[in-house]
Amino acid sequence: MLASAGSRGGFYSGVHRSLPYQPALDGLRAIAVLAVIFYHGGAPWLPGGFLGVDVFFVLSGYLITTLLVREKVETGGIDLVAFWGRRLRRLFPALLTLLLGVAVYGAVLLTPVEAVRLAGEGFAALFYVSNWHFIVRGTSYFEQFQAPSPLLHTWSLAIEEQWYLLWPLIVWAACARSGGVTRRFLAGVVLAAGASALWMGALFEAGGDPSRVYYGTDTHSQGLLIGSALALAAAQLPARVFAMLARLGIGGAGAVVAAMALTNDRSGWIYQGGLAGFSVATATVIAAAVQPEGLLRRVLSVRPLRGLGAISYGMYLWHWPVLLVLGPERLGLNDGVLLAAALAVTILMAAASYRWIEAPIRFGALSGWRIRVLGAGMIAATASCFLLLGQTARLPPVPAPAVPNGGTGDDLLQVVVLGDSVAWSLASEFRAEEHDIPMHVRNGGRMGCGVGAGTMVYREVERPMLRRCADWPGAWERFVARGPDVVVILIGAWEVVDRLVDGTRYRVFSDDYARYLKKTLGAGIDAVAVTGAEIVLLTTPCFNQQWGRTAAVGGMPAPQAERNDPARVGWVHEVLREFAAERPTPLTVLDLHGATCPNGRTSAPIDGGPLQHDGVHFSPEGATHVWRWLAPQLQALAGRSQ
Repeated sequence: MLASAGSRGGFYSGVHRSLPYQPALDGLRAIAVLAVIFYHGGAPWLPGGFLGVDVFFVLSGYLITTLLVREKVETGGIDLVAFWGRRLRRLFPALLTLLLGVAVYGAVLLTPVEAVRLAGEGFAALFYVSNWHFIVRGTSYFEQFQAPSPLLHTWSLAIEEQWYLLWPLIVWAACARSGGVTRRFLAGVVLAAGASALWMGALFEAGGDPSRVYYGTDTHSQGLLIGSALALAAAQLPARVFAMLARLGIGGAGAVVAAMALTNDRSGWIYQGGLAGFSVATATVIAAAVQPEGLLRRVLSVRPLRGLGAISYGMYLWHWPVLLVLGPERLGLNDGVLLAAALAVTILMAAASYRWIEAPIRFGALSGWRIRVLGAGMIAATASCFLLLGQTARLPPVPAPAVPNGGTGDDLLQVVVLGDSVAWSLASEFRAEEHDIPMHVRNGGRMGCGVGAGTMVYREVERPMLRRCADWPGAWERFVARGPDVVVILIGAWEVVDRLVDGTRYRVFSDDYARYLKKTLGAGIDAVAVTGAEIVLLTTPCFNQQWGRTAAVGGMPAPQAERNDPARVGWVHEVLREFAAERPTPLTVLDLHGATCPNGRTSAPIDGGPLQHDGVHFSPEGATHVWRWLAPQLQALAGRSQ
């Protein structure tokens, strides 16, 4: 993705296949990759750092199209096989090295469920289809409640490689038909960029998760097309006209910086034409950067930026796995120290990748049969690692638990867990083999969804409720339609923050908010109570949510300060107990908080792991600990005690 198409010493062999070295473009690469790293590292002062990816898209479109047009002009044709071969040599070896490292990461640090998921993601990355794999799997780029995938960032590599496969064919066909690049072709590219932007806007749903439009090649190719249009304009328009465009570069740079500093990945305007506008601003920066003189060229050409730009591809490959490995739950570092450490490690790994992997292969240290044998061997080794990871990590079939008194499978205790993502993490890690009580658990937890309506307010930031959360009472009703024996409800992670409903702000600790929570929770309980099941309300565990990107929801700051406040958590527990006492039908409150937070503090690591992997959601070990405490009580409530 972040590879240059014309660097110091010439990227390709042969005068017709290289571009003059542009130091300012290396500087632009450095700024773009740093923005992405700061975003993923949770830097609060750069919430729009994810837009660094789009800087690279525009830059790639410009450079690749410039190379193809120049080859057509100077040689009379485009050697597609040679082009694809050069791209493969430049990008594939470093990616294979990353994938091998991630396979080891998965085998050592991930749970079996996560490792199986990673195996599929590894194959998707190997064949450059990660973006569509994540779309089909419903993997969100912006909401990471489970341990995030170490290959999540390969979605952009997939889009670029798909581009490298298809775009040269389009340019070749256009040139073959007209004898060269024409202004009609330029107009067609501009229209295609506009169509991609319009399609993104059409598919975007306000208040929903924008991952589909963000991952899609169809919706996110606008930056590549705008970069290509810039290259075609440079080839078609008089030099003075292109120079006039370059004069807009300072303003374009200001727009790029402002967008990264002031927007976030939930800003609707980004997906409704904003990315196209951002890409146009980036194109003006590129136009200014390639001019012989100018302030922008001088600023972007400073030595530190050039050095980081040269290794930016490796930095992008390695930064995300490094951030996960050095996560706060493992090292206990605060966010600033963690980000600095991750950046230093990323630079070292990228420099090593460039020195010993990328540069030797790129500049012909291996060629002919040697590179083919080495490439085939690395591909086979990588595929084998992920195949082995997927097989060895799979959990063995769980034997049906023994049913007391020689009963049948109908005697299994049927349990439904409802609530938010904390409830989801508890139910998803239920393992029947860990318990003596025969029980079947259905997971009705909904990520990002508390109870109630309106907008959540924390740290004076308004976060609209996700659209998919609006029908939570109906979702609860559907989950209990089969008539469970026990319904377990766990909420609180979103109830510790203020809520804005129809212009009224309900504040934590107020009687108005307590009445509102009781009313809205009552609507869900009424839908559940008709089944006749035993209903259990759990108090929340205490929270110790980490600061950083992986703790954020939808790219917006997560309410760490509110969740980590014992007074707010205690207030929610008080409201739940009052609610249970006021209900005309029996309702049991079990003190999960007391069971997991002795003396008001999170339990020490349990069974070799933490209670919560991120200070909020249960780890596999933590969930097992909770189920050992909870299952006998559910059995007793349902009259199943042995």
